[in-house]
Amino acid sequence: MAAQRIRALVIEDDPAYARLLRLHLEASSYQVQHSDRGEAGLGAFEAFDPDVVILDVMLPDMDGFEMLRRIREHSSVPIIMLTSRGEERHKVQALMLGADDYVTKPFSAAELLARLTTILRRARQREQTSQQPIEVGDLTIDLAASRVYRHGQPLALTATEFKLLAVLGENPGRVLVMDELLRRVWGTGYEGDGTLLRTTIGRLRRKLGDPPTGGLIQNIRGIGYSLEVGQPSPSPSGRGLG
Repeated sequence: MAAQRIRALVIEDDPAYARLLRLHLEASSYQVQHSDRGEAGLGAFEAFDPDVVILDVMLPDMDGFEMLRRIREHSSVPIIMLTSRGEERHKVQALMLGADDYVTKPFSAAELLARLTTILRRARQREQTSQQPIEVGDLTIDLAASRVYRHGQPLALTATEFKLLAVLGENPGRVLVMDELLRRVWGTGYEGDGTLLRTTIGRLRRKLGDPPTGGLIQNIRGIGYSLEVGQPSPSPSGRGLG
């Protein structure tokens, strides 16, 4: 049985580059879908369900960064930004918005294919490990079942509370800045201050049986939050063990 071909969505308005990309991708056994407009590309993204996206920054109807933001609101598909802009600030902007890589025109086909292979390998590795339960001290986060246990007892969390705790649990001991938490939990389209995040953290602490400050979820004032492994844990009744 033949191996399933990797689906690549190319969103590029330059006909010469579009033809070149299709030629080399299909020669490397990719299944290619092409769009030359941002809105059409978003429609193709939903219909084609690509394994990887090659996205040009300069499109006639939509800024490529805006398209990247809209895709990242609901998908973690690998994305390579493709552009003639070589300024560092544009590269930083793309990476901060969630791009996996950034290639400046002109480029060699061999380089692009190598970068595609690398980010697809990383994506497969993330997928293989993403459904493993996360163990942080006495806390278990079951990603596959969307359940959380502490001391072996299930906790009743909302979908947003679970998502926030899972993001923290995937990075134990690491301080996640508020902007990153807002983007990963509420999406890049969320506009607002940190009030919603602080409120959700407060509910999580209560359900975990932790005090309003400290405990498993640590607040690094003015920066963000972290999930700390070595914090004292309350008993299932909510009182400390004597």
